[in-house]
Amino acid sequence: MNKNIFKNKNYSKLFWGKFVSDIGSQFYMFSLAWYLLSLTNSAVIVGYFLSFRLLLYVTSAAVGGAISDRLDRIKVLIYCDFIRGVSIFINLLVIMKTSDINLILISLYISTAIHVLCDALFIPSSTAAIRFVISKKELTDGYSFIYLINNVKRILGIFFAGALYKLIGIEGIMLFNGLSFIISGIFEMFINVNTKEENYNKIELKLILTDLKEGMKFLFKLKSLFFITMISIFSNFIYEPLARNGFTYLFNQLIKVDPIYLSTAASLTAIGSIIMTKFIGKYDFVNIINHYYRGITFKTIYVVLLVINMVLFLEGITYFELFFIIHLILQACYGAIIVYINVPTLVYMQREVPSHMIGKVDSFITTFSMAIMPISTIVGSYIIDKINFLTLAIITFLAMSVVWIVYTIFRVNILRACETASSG
Repeated sequence: MNKNIFKNKNYSKLFWGKFVSDIGSQFYMFSLAWYLLSLTNSAVIVGYFLSFRLLLYVTSAAVGGAISDRLDRIKVLIYCDFIRGVSIFINLLVIMKTSDINLILISLYISTAIHVLCDALFIPSSTAAIRFVISKKELTDGYSFIYLINNVKRILGIFFAGALYKLIGIEGIMLFNGLSFIISGIFEMFINVNTKEENYNKIELKLILTDLKEGMKFLFKLKSLFFITMISIFSNFIYEPLARNGFTYLFNQLIKVDPIYLSTAASLTAIGSIIMTKFIGKYDFVNIINHYYRGITFKTIYVVLLVINMVLFLEGITYFELFFIIHLILQACYGAIIVYINVPTLVYMQREVPSHMIGKVDSFITTFSMAIMPISTIVGSYIIDKINFLTLAIITFLAMSVVWIVYTIFRVNILRACETASSG
């Protein structure tokens, strides 16, 4: 990567503006779930909130990219940053002025809705804007620095979020996040380039639905990709309630420790992913079914060890220090497993899906996988609140084992079907 790209003032402003706002958002999103659970002591309320955010993003992201393509991307970034900053400050005032939980929740829902709608425009706009501020020769360096800093800020943002929450509370985190959006918007105001394109037709919901339908039909025809996609979606459906809401509940309500413990574990997941990216390029992904089978096997083993570790600690058989060390090791391993599973799948899709269908197939997979996640989040939250946390952990362990068994049973048949399709 060539650091000279930062001599391009437009790229430098875009890069640092995005970095500042993204760091603030990392702090805020981690702290918000912890704050909500501390405020309400209810996994169900947190589950509803997370599901609301996810559902709204699924529906808005479906058209967000299409809308942003028809606007000046830089202006979209500026307006979105200032709107998000102001909404955070208003939310902060509500939290500081009242102790009414219902009023605070209403304020958080409104603020989150504003954020998600802005994100649906901001994310595709910031990605697309890069090609307008640098030359084609600089694209590789430009995107490489963006992806590098994404990993760095993910680790730093998650790790320091727990420590900052303990030091300055949710009010300080909100103030920091609001200021980060305003600073980012100021950076973007000085980007001097036109990013609006005129050769776009009107946005039609019918066309979006048609693209999703075509992507689904093509995915059904490509049996190998369809099989591993469905296994991936349902394994995430099973695991996400434990990861998205369960871990926060475990450290906040059951163990009752500072959020730095949760943020440290989460940052190790990111570190594990980064380490695996250094090695994943050496693997041969020709036989994707067998490679993915190994990945799902690793994920199942991870879930089994994770649940055993939690059960032993919560039942008083092991002590906290041992539990936490094992938990950290497992989270780092999980980060590596994510890359081991996802990268080959993406590479395989790029190889097997025609270029004119990639966007449609990817849109269907993303929309379907995100659309069903709120269901698992709410169900998992109810299990935690109405029964107990260990029940959710054991259900996760059993369900993940069933997914692995199903893959084991049907793997040979899928391989034969793929070989028949290839020979035909």
